Amino acid sequence: MPLFQTRWRYHLLPTDSKGSRIPTWRNVLFRRPITTLISVLLVITFALLTLLTLSKPVANDAVVLAEDWRDFPQPKFPPLYEDVYEYERNLPQHNESLPFPEGADGRYLYQSSHAWGAGWNNAFQELLFQSHLAFATQRAFVFDPYTWNPDPLQNYTEYNGHLIPSRIPLNALVSGPLAGAAFPDDNPNPRSVTKEYFEKVCPNPTILSGDDVPDAVDSTDANFIMQKWIEKLQNTEDRCVKLQGNHAQIFPYFIFGYETLTETWSWFSKSPIVTHFAWSRLATSAMEANLAFIKPIETFFDRLVSMFNSFMWGEKQGIYSQINGLLVLHVRRGDYAEHCVNLANWGALWMGWNTFPEFTDKLVLPTGQNVTEERHVIYMERCWPTQEQIVAKVSAVLKTREAWGIRRIYVMTNAKVEWAAELRGKLMAINGLETVTTSRDLRLSWTQKFVSHALDMFIGQRAQVFIGNGWSSMTANVVMLRMARGVQPGTNRFW
Repeated sequence: MPLFQTRWRYHLLPTDSKGSRIPTWRNVLFRRPITTLISVLLVITFALLTLLTLSKPVANDAVVLAEDWRDFPQPKFPPLYEDVYEYERNLPQHNESLPFPEGADGRYLYQSSHAWGAGWNNAFQELLFQSHLAFATQRAFVFDPYTWNPDPLQNYTEYNGHLIPSRIPLNALVSGPLAGAAFPDDNPNPRSVTKEYFEKVCPNPTILSGDDVPDAVDSTDANFIMQKWIEKLQNTEDRCVKLQGNHAQIFPYFIFGYETLTETWSWFSKSPIVTHFAWSRLATSAMEANLAFIKPIETFFDRLVSMFNSFMWGEKQGIYSQINGLLVLHVRRGDYAEHCVNLANWGALWMGWNTFPEFTDKLVLPTGQNVTEERHVIYMERCWPTQEQIVAKVSAVLKTREAWGIRRIYVMTNAKVEWAAELRGKLMAINGLETVTTSRDLRLSWTQKFVSHALDMFIGQRAQVFIGNGWSSMTANVVMLRMARGVQPGTNRFW
């Protein structure tokens, strides 16, 4: 009889045909932990070496350069984008026989009094709110081309000594529900249409002016304006509505320069106008053609991180995914030499989307009397930074946790080629960088050249970290698109 009882039982190992004991995996794992650990490590090492073999980076000299407009004789006139206009005319929703809420019996909203003769981002921020208003009231949004010069007899306009297209079709810049693409499957809203189609199905629209919603006139609160106009249109039975007349530009540019703009985020960020926003085919093709100059050479570790994120979180690598290792800078030059001085004199604050309370960098101005000179210094450093100040800011940001692993810099800029090249050289002196590329280095076709600002924004949207100009609507819209994508607030920085 045993001297003591135990819950552990002794079991004979199974035997082979010769009577030898056969160790089970469970037995081996229990009795030989060192051997097991070594075996597991060998398997992992073999797997990693296999992946490493398949993950060798492509050297820059292996990249096939895309054709660039400077490689050919320059055409006499800018492109007119007839093919894009034809694409828009052939959108499937341009069909009068479609059932409600589209077709001849559909409901439409055309805001004819919109920004023109202004930069793309002034028009873009307004377009997003206009199209959301149409969405929120179950009407098809009616879009126009991006317009610099509305005179139909002038296809081209002189700007800074060069000819530019007077009008660019919206789908040359953007895509998504804003520009006529379908809404998500679970959303029955009518699709956006062109003005040409609207005038066909709505020959006599009901005209509303801004004065029809007097409470919203001169308001600086975008949230308030949106809610008041939603109420008005929901109580308007007319099938076709056109905003025109006094105060009909219901989302004027100045409302986007107030902190209260962030109060719209709870609903604006969930709007399919934003969640399903996309860049145009032209911008996407330009991104693909220039990706080798923007995206860091992918290391073995990068592959592992991508595989882990894909496995754990379902993140898919694609044309809209974050470019790990990329820092994008927005450096305004040109007309900002004078504009920054005016901003200082006015005491202007940052654009609304640049003022989320979670952001690290904020605009703090001196208070009290006789602070004009001190305030001017702050404005110039943060609105018109010198190359040395840019390098200092970049060096500081690269030391932060959010910037870990950054190896390439892309500079969005309208600076002259020589100035951009000089800045590139100074940035390259920062240790650990592979390359620095600027807007002036991109290779673009003749048609892509005139929508290159969309490509700049696209690159900024995908950056691991972005540093921009707090007073710029371009920076603000890039920041908005990044926040909508769910980036960490700390990756949005400002001069």
